Amino acid sequence: GWSHGDQEIFSVPELVEVFGLDHVGKSPGVWDGKKLEWVNAQHIAGLDLVDLAGRVAPRIAAAGFAPQPVDATFLRRIETLRGRAQTLNAFVDSGAFYWTDHEDLQYAVDTKGFKKWMKAGARPVLEATVGALDALDDWSKAGIEGALTPLLESLGIGMGKLAQPIRCSIVGTPVSPGVYETLEALGKEQAMPRLRKGITLCAQPVAS
Repeated sequence: GWSHGDQEIFSVPELVEVFGLDHVGKSPGVWDGKKLEWVNAQHIAGLDLVDLAGRVAPRIAAAGFAPQPVDATFLRRIETLRGRAQTLNAFVDSGAFYWTDHEDLQYAVDTKGFKKWMKAGARPVLEATVGALDALDDWSKAGIEGALTPLLESLGIGMGKLAQPIRCSIVGTPVSPGVYETLEALGKEQAMPRLRKGITLCAQPVAS
């Protein structure tokens, strides 16, 4: 095995500079798949965004999605996914809702998480969300947050009860990057039809 102090992440030039047989020890190196994924994630985190996007784009097309131009929108979407990605292929799967048009988005309606957040009480939340965002001209993270934050007080709910129905509507599951960042990166043209679709997917209130 070989090590260089406590350093775990090396660029190739760094390895060339510091590697030496004098630091090779008798204790063997250990294969650890989880550790390798962590190391890979560190390298992904350190890549230039344009470089990273250029590596991911061909994989999206190879997976059967429409080819993605490496433009400002694509870069914004890749940036929202970067924090959780351990491999380049992970961007394809975790960002599938980005690469899928709103008409083709699949909703996990039969899962426990979706049912939990899309109860009848989510309907007025999503209706208020659509009302707040429909006329919004500043479709940025700050603009979206400014439009939605007042709903927390007016509806008397916590952030989870606002964010999770939005996630279920725009992503298809209650798991996504930050909800404001995701809305911004998705774009108004894709987000608004999904939010309206979410309203129709909320459980109906039980008749008294």
